[in-house]
Amino acid sequence: MSNAGASAAPAIPFGIRPARAQDVDWIAASWARVDIEGAVRGGRRSVWLAEDGAGGRLGFLVAEDCVDRVEIHAVAVAGLARRRGVGRALVRRAVERARASRRERVDLEVGQHNRAARALYVDEGFIAVARRPRYYRGGEDALLMSLRVTSASPATARGHAPAARGRE
Repeated sequence: MSNAGASAAPAIPFGIRPARAQDVDWIAASWARVDIEGAVRGGRRSVWLAEDGAGGRLGFLVAEDCVDRVEIHAVAVAGLARRRGVGRALVRRAVERARASRRERVDLEVGQHNRAARALYVDEGFIAVARRPRYYRGGEDALLMSLRVTSASPATARGHAPAARGRE
């Protein structure tokens, strides 16, 4: 896999685990506290935390299980941990979850000017599928990106194939 044309910083050892109650304050500095607290308690949203061997927090990902997909709502990596594989590992965790739960795809949105994130997502196989004009504060467009992870949706896996669409 390419590193999108920029040199990566030296790798650092880290692990990924589900976020816990004691992580809420740190994550809430970048994401809505009510969403984080709810996800830590369980439900459709999940929060994963990347941390180094000493317990230092390096980044997090917020994702939601939907009927046919996993939606990534947020990926954030601490400044000194950027370009060291933390964001990529977090995204891969969401993709693994989608595959394990037999979802069809993983979806996310990213600011059109966020070249580093866009390069990471493209490198991981995501494709741009739509644009939301002036979506972000300041007028920046959002790009909607998607990665197909399986050809079997939960409905198909249970034997309920969707109706075929013919030419109309």
